[in-house]
Amino acid sequence: MVFQSFNLYPHMTALRNITLAPMKVRGLARAAAEASAHELLRKVGIPEKAASYPGRALGRPAAARGHRALAGHCVPR
Repeated sequence: MVFQSFNLYPHMTALRNITLAPMKVRGLARAAAEASAHELLRKVGIPEKAASYPGRALGRPAAARGHRALAGHCVPR
């Protein structure tokens, strides 16, 4: 799950924020975690924001499209 408040690490890109937990907690390889992260960003309509930093990458664009990320799944409102 990716929080859209201030729970993201501002010094890390959106992609790095999304892949951190799967790699550290679940032990996923970087390639697998990044593939999953890219798919999640695609589902919420912001795949081009992977290299952006949190303040500009997440939140408003996804919310504007009526989506929210929940436990790794895209759930329309």
